Amino acid sequence: MSILWMLFKGILSIKKCFAIFQQDDSHIYGVNVLRDDAPALWSWVETLAQRAALIVPDNIVIGYFDCFYVTANAIQLEQGARLTGNTLYLPLGYAALMDKEEIAAVIGHELGHFTGNDTQYSLRFAPLYAGMITSLHEIANGAQVGSWVDKVVLIPSLDMGAWFLDRFHETVSHWSRIREYAADEAGARAASAPALSSALLRITALSEYVDKNADAAASGDVSLVGWVENLIAEQQNGKPLKVEAGLETALEHPMDSHPATRARIENLGVALHPTLFERAARPVTQDGWLMFSAMFNDLPKLCLPLAQKVEAEIHQQKAAYREALESHVQQSQTTLDFWGNKAGAWFSLVLGGLFGLGGLTMLFLSLSHSEPFFPLLGCILLLPGLLLILAGYKQIKQAAHPLFSLNEESITSCFIAKPLPLHNIDSLLVRQSSETVTVELYLRDGYEPDITTKRFMRAIRFDPGKRAVTILLAGKLIQSDENGKQKLDGAEVAERIAQYLYAVHARDELKQLQADNASLAG
Repeated sequence: MSILWMLFKGILSIKKCFAIFQQDDSHIYGVNVLRDDAPALWSWVETLAQRAALIVPDNIVIGYFDCFYVTANAIQLEQGARLTGNTLYLPLGYAALMDKEEIAAVIGHELGHFTGNDTQYSLRFAPLYAGMITSLHEIANGAQVGSWVDKVVLIPSLDMGAWFLDRFHETVSHWSRIREYAADEAGARAASAPALSSALLRITALSEYVDKNADAAASGDVSLVGWVENLIAEQQNGKPLKVEAGLETALEHPMDSHPATRARIENLGVALHPTLFERAARPVTQDGWLMFSAMFNDLPKLCLPLAQKVEAEIHQQKAAYREALESHVQQSQTTLDFWGNKAGAWFSLVLGGLFGLGGLTMLFLSLSHSEPFFPLLGCILLLPGLLLILAGYKQIKQAAHPLFSLNEESITSCFIAKPLPLHNIDSLLVRQSSETVTVELYLRDGYEPDITTKRFMRAIRFDPGKRAVTILLAGKLIQSDENGKQKLDGAEVAERIAQYLYAVHARDELKQLQADNASLAG
């Protein structure tokens, strides 16, 4: 019966770990392009599909923040519409910087994934990566914190899952390359092999520029209204692009990894000739954007709601972020004094006094006894007693002042000659051992603190090797501020230090936000 119970318990545990294998909708910032919105675009895509014997997509979505791709997963647009079936995503930024034949080749490549059932392959297998990795984490957690039955069942499952994930990855990578080459052949049929080769090189060369401007829009630094036009204007300098450096680059894709661009061009049978590089590197003009825009009835009007929604969300997120920064700064403006606990000092004094009294008693008895035992024992007791009394006295004397004080600018202490500015602290590490908490404050390069490196009886010291100021927090400390006093353990004191340190960075971030706003206003 016990074996059956263990098996039943194990099945329940593994079932719970793998319960997260659920397919969720993909959330996209994009616009669903209906046939009435862009009849010319739909007609063109259908012509390309017919020419290359490909499947026509059920949906076409345009957006700002991704490259070309297709998906068979259900899509939830941020504007509210939920799309099912095969979806083709067209990025406005890249489409504006390419010619019609290059776009046609890329669309053919993406539609080739539909025809080869690659999207179904990705739909079923790509989520397994996230699912398996998350499940392995769940199994590991269950093996650590669960009962002994969980450990017996889940540890072998964890090893098996890790082995399976590694084999699964090798298999997917192999078939991913094969599928990409097949999709490239579809793109060549829809347009031409040189057009697809030029498109691959051009997208790679432009990716850093487009991504930088997309990040600026996503951060609210530039407006999405007129974003494409500004993108073209900034790059329209008459200079050719540097495309040859991208030959070894693998283009990113939401579903699968791609082979290197050089391998894909060679597989298409296109020679790496100067003519190919000249075409891919041609300077940016408005021709591509005018051609693409002409396929829509009113592209700016179609994109305006998306741009406004994205900007509204960015504004809300920035306002919430600013509020959080201001809250951290507000909570870290009071000066906090941290006092050591005198209990340890009094213990040392009392214990030292007992040892000293015992030693003096032995020495007094030696006056009336000739045995050498009494003076020897007296000295043995008297010496540690004196040391304990001195240590206790020093602790009491130190306890007359705060162990250290924390304000919005610095840390001050009787153990350091000068205040330690918080803005010169780059990061911190907290380590706990028994009743002692060690806080290591790692300093910025170039700053040298005026703090001793001695260790004996030093609660605060400098470690030159680590370039860290170390604060030892033993037992309970007393925090005092304008609101009174309270006892804190070492971990709670470390949290206060982290809070004030974060407030310094929050204050700097607020200044930067204010400067950015002033720059935008100007």
